[in-house]
Amino acid sequence: VYQVLENGNGAKVNASDIVNVVITVTDKNGTVLQSTNGEPQQMPASQFGQIHPMLAEGITAMHVGDHFKFYVNLGALQTLRLHRV
Repeated sequence: VYQVLENGNGAKVNASDIVNVVITVTDKNGTVLQSTNGEPQQMPASQFGQIHPMLAEGITAMHVGDHFKFYVNLGALQTLRLHRV
């Protein structure tokens, strides 16, 4: 499940694209477990499917400038926020 927090107006992501993302991973209580500290990180869009298939689906639904919040059960990890920049 993901929530669209802000819509961008750029190109749609393809699975073969390299995307720049800002990542914050929190547990269900909101404690930050991992973060890029607001700095974009380059990753292949297809790599998100290795983390969770739903992430690959959500990433390829994004456009440049989008801000999504993903809710993923990865054991202790509960929330993954991604900004495509």
